[in-house]
Amino acid sequence: MNCKDICAKLVLALIFILIDCNILFAQDAHFSQFDASPNTMNPAHTGNYIGDWRFVNTYRSQWFAIPKPYMTITMAYDHQFYFHNDVLSSGIIFMGDRSGALGLTTNRFCITQAYQKKIGKHVTHLGFQLGYTRRRISAGNFTYPEQFDMSTGYFNSQLPSSEPAMDISASHWDVNTGILWNRNYGRIRPEIGIALYHINYPSVLFGEDFTSTSGAGKSEKEIQIRKVVHGKTECMINERYSLIPCFGYMGQGSANEVIAGAIWKHNIIKENSMEDNKINSILFSLYIRDGHKRNFDALIFGLGMNFRKSALRFSYDCTLSKLSVATSTLGAFELSFIYTAISTRHTNGFVPDFRF
Repeated sequence: MNCKDICAKLVLALIFILIDCNILFAQDAHFSQFDASPNTMNPAHTGNYIGDWRFVNTYRSQWFAIPKPYMTITMAYDHQFYFHNDVLSSGIIFMGDRSGALGLTTNRFCITQAYQKKIGKHVTHLGFQLGYTRRRISAGNFTYPEQFDMSTGYFNSQLPSSEPAMDISASHWDVNTGILWNRNYGRIRPEIGIALYHINYPSVLFGEDFTSTSGAGKSEKEIQIRKVVHGKTECMINERYSLIPCFGYMGQGSANEVIAGAIWKHNIIKENSMEDNKINSILFSLYIRDGHKRNFDALIFGLGMNFRKSALRFSYDCTLSKLSVATSTLGAFELSFIYTAISTRHTNGFVPDFRF
């Protein structure tokens, strides 16, 4: 390997490590609508609904003022298995994330198992999750001095380059767990959960370690545990209106985030028992996202509609931090779709439904 190739690999490895440090020691990809993406919030949310099975699809596009916005998408499916008063639930989750102009992609696949135990009016959920994550960055998205196009005054990645084409990737296994509790007090229905991600402290190996004399070593990073605490309380004012305060906290290493706010729910009352409304309820939400020792990050406005077996949610993040200068105050938008099959199990108890 000649000196030029070594220099090129050194630069690529350094760029990748700098980018990935931000990912590994900051927070994992997550959503502003944490209540509308329950499977990624806490493994114990698997089976936390009234129905035989559920499908959740969430899409997020962030900072679309920049040339290549950050994009995250998840698809999740879980199914209930009934055993007398207990419920065993199984689920699968896929998450894809694309970050920035360099094309850093993250794909995650998880299988989840949860157990639901009801004692009186108290319901406890315990969930475990096994996941596989692969990150990849392609040097094909880089440009080099030889690719400067004099006719346009810009770099053109389609122009030939003598630099070697290289891809850098890393993968690891994850073990996650969580617990969730809820209870029905009539007009008040509280719920609180705690989750821990990366409890196996997975190590990720990156490219060649150029600090070693042989150049054949590996640079290794340990992913820190991500801690999640979340809760909500549905307060039924009357048969038409409900107020649902919500909060979510995430912390990983030195990074942390708090989202807090409330959802205003308007139930559409049928005029008679034979009428079948297409829309059962409408939701309006307002959240504030903040971090430790920094200013408010964003205001999050949301709108949603609940149908008989499905729900549709939309939200928009209005950036308030200094990042608004770079993003022209444009934040992120999310679109969530949830479909829940009708339950074939008769129950007199209350199990929260994330369609609200």
